[in-house]
Amino acid sequence: MNRIACTGQSSIWIVACFFLLTGAVLAETYKWVDEEGNVQYTQTPPPPGVEGETIKPPPPPQVIPEAAASGTEPPDKPEDTQKQNTEQEQVGKEEIDAKNVAIRNKNCQAGKDNLASYTRPRVRITQADSSRVVATEEERQEMIKKAEAMIKENCTD
Repeated sequence: MNRIACTGQSSIWIVACFFLLTGAVLAETYKWVDEEGNVQYTQTPPPPGVEGETIKPPPPPQVIPEAAASGTEPPDKPEDTQKQNTEQEQVGKEEIDAKNVAIRNKNCQAGKDNLASYTRPRVRITQADSSRVVATEEERQEMIKKAEAMIKENCTD
């Protein structure tokens, strides 16, 4: 297997080429209008007798801190950070609590609906092959127990 050895001298050449190339990028840019009225942008000065202007290169891109990018200002003091975190946690807990209450209410209603349908004398069960059969009395009693447990667990009234 061949390996390319990088000697100190070749490293110097690479660095020198890098600086030469970056110097060309940072060269001045000139803007001038030719005899036909076309605007020219070049890195060489305009011909003698033609008026032109030197254009400054654009500033380098700035790194935007994460807080500024998100539209929020960074807090000034650690106390502000703790207060903000506590408020966010409280809002998060309230949202979770509200979702849990909604789920419990939904499960409560489902348990009541199931119990109402299981107390009928003939309960039909959908099997895996999508066929429907009438449940035996033992199956119906088991379904009633599950519905009552669901109501007891999720209903508060």
